[in-house]
Amino acid sequence: MSISGSYGITIHSPFGGREAILTLEVVGQNLNGVLVSEGASEAFSGGEVAGSSLSWEMDLTRPMPVHLLCSANIIGSSIKGTIQLGGFGNANFSGARI
Repeated sequence: MSISGSYGITIHSPFGGREAILTLEVVGQNLNGVLVSEGASEAFSGGEVAGSSLSWEMDLTRPMPVHLLCSANIIGSSIKGTIQLGGFGNANFSGARI
């Protein structure tokens, strides 16, 4: 199954749970995507794919500006990962293809 597609995820951050849609596009070994949550849409590019493992960086502007370091694994139609939230600690996320 292709990694490309949209996933409904829940981000478990120090600030509470947040629902989001993570759309991924894989071209060769490159990963691009968009994270949509709470009315904000943030795109990223330049991520990497190695088998079923993903990694990418992105900048959020809402609810506050922060640079994120993200990694995830795809298993079947499920996704699980970790987001480093700069000085705000880490958050885990999980979800499924929609």
